[in-house]
Amino acid sequence: MGIGDEIIASGHAKRAFGKTGQLVMICDSRGKQRWSEMWRGLSWVAHPHHFKMPNLQRISNGARCRPYIDYRKGFTRQTGMNYSGWRVRDNMGFIQLNDEEMRFAAIKAKELGRLVVVEPLIEANSNPNKQWGHAKWKALVSMLEAAGLNPIHMVPPGTLNYLGLRQVFTPTIRHAAALMKFARRSILPDAGLQHVAGVLGLPATVIWGGANDPDILGYPEHDHIYFPAACRVWLPCAHCRTIWTWLKPEYVFDRVLHQMRERHGENF
Repeated sequence: MGIGDEIIASGHAKRAFGKTGQLVMICDSRGKQRWSEMWRGLSWVAHPHHFKMPNLQRISNGARCRPYIDYRKGFTRQTGMNYSGWRVRDNMGFIQLNDEEMRFAAIKAKELGRLVVVEPLIEANSNPNKQWGHAKWKALVSMLEAAGLNPIHMVPPGTLNYLGLRQVFTPTIRHAAALMKFARRSILPDAGLQHVAGVLGLPATVIWGGANDPDILGYPEHDHIYFPAACRVWLPCAHCRTIWTWLKPEYVFDRVLHQMRERHGENF
């Protein structure tokens, strides 16, 4: 499971807890209890030391049982996903950051100045049509730097810098989430970090392209760059190629600066 799906699971559990007041055990498709570090500190999610308690409420949320997917209609890379109508914005999760994570982020943020988080990568097993292109990400980073901002790519320690971007090593994804709280803005694909930004209420521009749209998996506070009639297929397609060809770094840059000026009072 990716971090985005674990964050989504926290929202699913929160909604269930709100209905009954019973602690929620998150289970896989076979009913076996699950645990993720993304749920640490959440008072409504059953932690491993709770698993033997009586009267735990159970929900299924994991591989092959994600609530936003309609599994009855099946899934192939040719046809893509069919959605159930369950939306993350109606089932908001959360990340409970601790003092150590926030201290790490505060120290890093002081070093980094006018911080902007960028994420040019998508998960290896994700939809390839969500990839804007590394050359365009690098061009956007150059524009942000010329505007006096400090765009960074947060990565685990030891990650090779084959993209040539400024890397900031974060010990865990939770430390990365804490650092995002100090960013002027994040510029993200439809991937895990957009869920981090969404549940923490952080400003973000999300680049969806033509493979998907923000109706199911997006957050209303974000600025979404998307195109109607998303194809939702998981094989490279002409529709998505055309959209990515049209979507220039200059357009994203202008839109980001506009959002920072209008919504957050930034000056350039």
